[in-house]
Amino acid sequence: MIKSAEELEEEEKDRVVKLKVIEGGRSAREGGPTETNWLLGLPEGAIFLVKEKQSTTGILQELELLQKYDNCCKLYSDLNQEIYLWVDPFDFCRKHSLVKVINDGDSN
Repeated sequence: MIKSAEELEEEEKDRVVKLKVIEGGRSAREGGPTETNWLLGLPEGAIFLVKEKQSTTGILQELELLQKYDNCCKLYSDLNQEIYLWVDPFDFCRKHSLVKVINDGDSN
Protein backbone atom coordinates (compact mmCIF):
# COMPACT_ATOMS: atom_id res chain seq x y z
CA MET A 1 0.00 0.00 0.00
CA ILE A 2 1.40 3.34 -1.04
CA LYS A 3 0.73 6.21 1.33
CA SER A 4 -0.01 9.72 0.21
CA ALA A 5 2.13 12.64 1.24
CA GLU A 6 -0.63 13.80 3.57
CA GLU A 7 -0.74 10.43 5.34
CA LEU A 8 3.06 10.39 5.74
CA GLU A 9 2.99 13.92 7.09
CA GLU A 10 0.26 12.99 9.59
CA GLU A 11 2.27 9.96 10.79
CA GLU A 12 5.34 12.14 11.22
CA LYS A 13 3.36 14.59 13.37
CA ASP A 14 2.23 11.72 15.60
CA ARG A 15 5.85 10.58 16.12
CA VAL A 16 7.15 13.98 17.13
CA VAL A 17 7.43 14.43 20.89
CA LYS A 18 5.56 17.50 21.96
CA LEU A 19 7.41 19.52 24.59
CA LYS A 20 5.93 22.24 26.69
CA VAL A 21 7.33 24.73 29.15
CA ILE A 22 6.38 24.28 32.78
CA GLU A 23 5.84 27.68 34.37
CA GLY A 24 7.22 28.67 37.77
CA GLY A 25 9.96 26.99 39.75
CA ARG A 26 12.17 30.04 40.12
CA SER A 27 15.15 29.57 42.39
CA ALA A 28 15.76 31.64 45.51
CA ARG A 29 18.48 33.47 43.55
CA GLU A 30 15.75 34.72 41.20
CA GLY A 31 13.38 35.74 43.98
CA GLY A 32 11.76 32.33 44.38
CA PRO A 33 10.93 30.52 47.62
CA THR A 34 13.18 31.42 50.55
CA GLU A 35 12.87 27.97 52.15
CA THR A 36 15.40 26.80 49.56
CA ASN A 37 17.87 29.18 51.19
CA TRP A 38 17.36 28.63 54.90
CA LEU A 39 20.97 29.61 55.68
CA LEU A 40 20.41 33.30 54.97
CA GLY A 41 17.38 33.19 57.29
CA LEU A 42 19.58 32.32 60.29
CA PRO A 43 21.14 35.12 62.37
CA GLU A 44 24.92 35.48 62.59
CA GLY A 45 26.20 33.51 65.57
CA ALA A 46 23.60 30.77 65.16
CA ILE A 47 24.73 27.22 65.92
CA PHE A 48 22.85 24.57 63.98
CA LEU A 49 22.82 20.94 62.83
CA VAL A 50 22.71 19.92 59.17
CA LYS A 51 22.44 16.67 57.28
CA GLU A 52 23.58 16.05 53.72
CA LYS A 53 20.44 15.39 51.67
CA GLN A 54 21.96 12.44 49.78
CA SER A 55 23.54 10.87 52.90
CA THR A 56 22.34 7.49 54.07
CA THR A 57 24.48 7.45 57.24
CA GLY A 58 22.31 9.72 59.39
CA ILE A 59 25.38 11.67 60.50
CA LEU A 60 24.71 15.29 61.45
CA GLN A 61 27.22 18.11 61.35
CA GLU A 62 27.32 20.99 63.84
CA LEU A 63 28.14 24.40 62.34
CA GLU A 64 28.17 28.03 63.42
CA LEU A 65 27.25 30.89 61.10
CA LEU A 66 29.96 33.52 61.62
CA GLN A 67 29.27 35.98 58.79
CA LYS A 68 26.68 36.20 56.04
CA TYR A 69 26.27 38.18 52.87
CA ASP A 70 23.85 37.78 49.95
CA ASN A 71 26.14 35.48 47.98
CA CYS A 72 28.41 33.90 50.60
CA CYS A 73 28.51 32.79 54.24
CA LYS A 74 31.37 31.98 56.58
CA LEU A 75 30.77 28.85 58.64
CA TYR A 76 32.77 27.38 61.51
CA SER A 77 33.12 23.73 62.43
CA ASP A 78 35.23 22.32 65.25
CA LEU A 79 34.74 18.67 64.34
CA ASN A 80 38.19 17.06 64.89
CA GLN A 81 39.88 20.38 64.07
CA GLU A 82 38.91 24.01 63.68
CA ILE A 83 37.71 24.66 60.13
CA TYR A 84 36.42 27.89 58.63
CA LEU A 85 34.38 27.45 55.44
CA TRP A 86 33.15 30.04 52.96
CA VAL A 87 30.11 28.63 51.18
CA ASP A 88 27.61 29.70 48.56
CA PRO A 89 24.37 29.69 50.61
CA PHE A 90 22.23 28.58 47.64
CA ASP A 91 24.44 25.60 46.81
CA PHE A 92 24.89 24.72 50.48
CA CYS A 93 21.12 24.69 51.14
CA ARG A 94 20.52 22.65 48.00
CA LYS A 95 22.84 19.93 49.35
CA HIS A 96 22.06 20.14 53.10
CA SER A 97 18.91 20.02 55.19
CA LEU A 98 18.59 22.09 58.36
CA VAL A 99 17.87 19.65 61.20
CA LYS A 100 17.86 21.88 64.29
CA VAL A 101 18.95 25.33 65.43
CA ILE A 102 20.80 24.75 68.71
CA ASN A 103 21.47 28.40 69.49
CA ASP A 104 19.97 31.32 67.57
CA GLY A 105 23.03 33.50 68.16
CA ASP A 106 21.42 35.78 70.76
CA SER A 107 22.31 33.78 73.86
CA ASN A 108 25.54 31.98 74.65
